[in-house]
Amino acid sequence: MNHQNRSQLLLSLAVAAASLSAVETSAQALEEVVVTAQRQAQTLSDVPIAVTAFSAEGLKNFAVDDLSDLNLASPSFMATPFLSDPLGNAPVRIRGIGTGGGNPGFEGAVGLYVDDVYRSRTGSAMLTFFDMAGVEILRGPQGTLFGKNTTAGALLMKTAAPDFDDTYGSITAEGGNYGQSMVEAMYNVPLSDTMAFRVAAIKDEQDGWFQHPKTGQDTFWTDNKGIRASLAYKPNDALSARLTIDAGSMTSPGNYGTSTRLNNSNTDGNDAAQVGLALFSLNLIPGVPGGEGYWYWDPNTGEGVDPYSRDIANSNIGSYRLEQDGITLRVDADLNDNWSLTSITGQRSIDSLSDEGDWDFGPIALAGGLDQRYEFDTFSQEFIINGSLGDDLSITAGLNYFTEDIVYERRASVGVQFAPFYFGALGAAFGPAFAAVEGLTGVSAPGGIANFGVPNLDFQDLEFDQTEESLGVFAQASFDVNDQITLIGGLRWNQIEKDIVTDNLAADTHAEYHDLVLNTAGFFYMVGAALSSPDWERDYDDDEWTYTLTGQYRPTDDMMIYATYSRGFKAGGFNMTENAAGKTPGGVAVGTGTPDPALGLRFFTPEANPVFGAEYVDAYELGMKWTVSDNARLNATVFRAEYDDLQVSAFTGLVFEVTNAGSSTTQGLELELDWVLSETWALTGGFSYIDATYGSNVNGFPAGRQRGQTPEEALALGLRYNKPMANGGEIYANANVSYNGEMYLAEGTDDFLSTLQQDGYTVFSATVGLRPTENFDLALFCNNCFDEDYYEWAFNQPFQNAIAVNPAPPRTFGARVTLNF
Repeated sequence: MNHQNRSQLLLSLAVAAASLSAVETSAQALEEVVVTAQRQAQTLSDVPIAVTAFSAEGLKNFAVDDLSDLNLASPSFMATPFLSDPLGNAPVRIRGIGTGGGNPGFEGAVGLYVDDVYRSRTGSAMLTFFDMAGVEILRGPQGTLFGKNTTAGALLMKTAAPDFDDTYGSITAEGGNYGQSMVEAMYNVPLSDTMAFRVAAIKDEQDGWFQHPKTGQDTFWTDNKGIRASLAYKPNDALSARLTIDAGSMTSPGNYGTSTRLNNSNTDGNDAAQVGLALFSLNLIPGVPGGEGYWYWDPNTGEGVDPYSRDIANSNIGSYRLEQDGITLRVDADLNDNWSLTSITGQRSIDSLSDEGDWDFGPIALAGGLDQRYEFDTFSQEFIINGSLGDDLSITAGLNYFTEDIVYERRASVGVQFAPFYFGALGAAFGPAFAAVEGLTGVSAPGGIANFGVPNLDFQDLEFDQTEESLGVFAQASFDVNDQITLIGGLRWNQIEKDIVTDNLAADTHAEYHDLVLNTAGFFYMVGAALSSPDWERDYDDDEWTYTLTGQYRPTDDMMIYATYSRGFKAGGFNMTENAAGKTPGGVAVGTGTPDPALGLRFFTPEANPVFGAEYVDAYELGMKWTVSDNARLNATVFRAEYDDLQVSAFTGLVFEVTNAGSSTTQGLELELDWVLSETWALTGGFSYIDATYGSNVNGFPAGRQRGQTPEEALALGLRYNKPMANGGEIYANANVSYNGEMYLAEGTDDFLSTLQQDGYTVFSATVGLRPTENFDLALFCNNCFDEDYYEWAFNQPFQNAIAVNPAPPRTFGARVTLNF
């Protein structure tokens, strides 16, 4: 968006805001949204925090079926599915800062809470998004009341609670293109005057929009299942409890089948790796198996394949399965007229297995397969006390205890075409080079170059075992100076302890692994890139104070202005990657081992440090919340956040590595508008301008550049239409439009990748429905209705001079029927 368009957009928003005071009050009143952003129930207009909140009805209006759909509803929020494993930290960002990358040792800067229980891995929550009561997006550091990993913000998801008043249920069936089908059911029943029960379940399947061009095989189909049961108990007005048990599973081929190449060109033979690909496509190497006849371009015309065709020619299609279950117990008790106590207990287990992942993301069998297994077991206990001392002072205080055990296993092998690929790439010069290496090392390669390397041998076979124990003690006080001014102060003490033990299972000792590498000729081209560290173990301890200071001013009953300063902290941790111990920033093998006489290489040793340090943020925010009338509300926020030792997970071309990049500043403006125009029309809008840049002292990242996947300008608008019919039914329509400006698609300093930008794009979605009675609902919907093409991320394709990209979902459409009973 150029300067002129940006100015016109801001002017239009200002004119719309200025006209709100003239809105007739005859229109239907706004919905009063209740949020828990300060660990107690408050109306949205009273909370001195930048919050975007959606009720259950609001989620339906914006067609939010999972976390990534919130991108279309909140311009400061961005979530994308993860490229090779939905569990390994699906990228979630608020104001340009957040989670990213598949390193299981990296926890994101956006804290995710489901029914007030912390979820350490955001990807798992994508599978439990059904029968929801609401969602709150808290923007900016939330280091006092939520604490753990909230230097960018927090996402609060609320599931629907049992209802004591009525027995009812619903069944929703949905079908659409790309083989999409979904069935969701819910049933609520009061068991007695003091007990109620609610159960909900979902089954969601899709063939997906990625396929292999030769076989027609779907490369990213999904099959999700989930069930949740809640039992509520309320013996009197002073005591209530809710027990929730849930379980779910997901199966798919794994996200390796969602990425294709951006620069699809044979470059007129100037790129050696591209020439190697061409030789394979024509099967010109005697005795070496070629491909399946499909590559990145037509070898006869040199014409590249359009990445938006979503043809994914992986050499193998893997499999992925995730299973999870959890239990949450919440107890609320009124101790007296002024004080209440809440206990929240949560336990969760997550297991996932990814087999035969195509780690080279392409049609050449460089990869023999990547197998990954995760086990996460978490437990948390939190106590919160709310109360008041007199009429002017209220207090929220609490204690949070959290433990997590992680087991991560990673096994990788060489593919049958790894060595022949390099033969084709290096041409005639490769023969003498191979002969020299063979003579110096004594390696025998019967059959010559065609048998170079040892296919399917596990050159990586590791197990990581990490334990964490953390404790947080917090308190926040709110003092009413008078009817217009309130002062708020909060303080939290954080203690985190982590321990990790890593076993290299490919060989029993360092010396044996050294010999294994030297005696497998194909590994010479992987040294410093994908070899495993020997056994190592570390521990990490940290104690930090975080705090918040806020001043609120109410010039009128309908307006609140606030200013906030907050100090945030995010603990460090361990790089759970194959070469974390002994890897230099350049990716070259170093250490104190005996140099190989032929290659002069030293192999990985356990003396290097795989630990990344803590992240800190100082944040400033000035906001206004204005209830213009009964049917119009406007919120505005100006913010600045200064990060030190910023943790960033970036793909190096082979692994996701977490580093402390240095400094980064995020600053900008946010506007939110809710406007009921008439009895039939309502408008919701949000606009953000975000300048999220690296500082001048960053290490390994582009100094002064905008953060990846963070557009400067973003806009979300929703228009609602509800028209009553004469017989008592209703016709309705919802239209949503989301605009994201130009953005960088990746982090890192790679010459091409660091300058690769996604053009601005606009996504339009709509729903048209009919409710002839309150018990029946029929709707037609489309997402990305105009089939806008854009990418969700980019990364270096392993072992190839290419950039891989993930095309975003194309146009999808379908029909949905809901029966209420």
